[in-house]
Amino acid sequence: MAALSKASLEPDGDKVLLIIEDSLAKNWLQGQLKIHHHIFDYSFNSEIVKVPVEGLFQVLESMFNARDIEKFKLSYETVKKKETAAERVESFKGAVISFVEGAAAAAGAGVVAVLKTHLG
Repeated sequence: MAALSKASLEPDGDKVLLIIEDSLAKNWLQGQLKIHHHIFDYSFNSEIVKVPVEGLFQVLESMFNARDIEKFKLSYETVKKKETAAERVESFKGAVISFVEGAAAAAGAGVVAVLKTHLG
């Protein structure tokens, strides 16, 4: 959730950039993506990974409420319709924060407190 809260959308809107410092979390995500026949790209910085948007949604569906995922997908579809890459990137940040806060609230107040310290 912390990595997702700082996610960014690639300018073309097809991949999400995540910064994952924890190698166990990164390996877990890679395994989950492989289950769904997706892979992620590594950049020169091994903490930055590019995940196909469709693959990210499939992984999230295995962990979170279907209603919350559907709202996030609808937000993403709205983001994709933005005219410029800058608008898509900025709008995606808002959609991600909204999803993360909603999912954290559903998971419990303790998680919300931890996330708020990470979100600033």
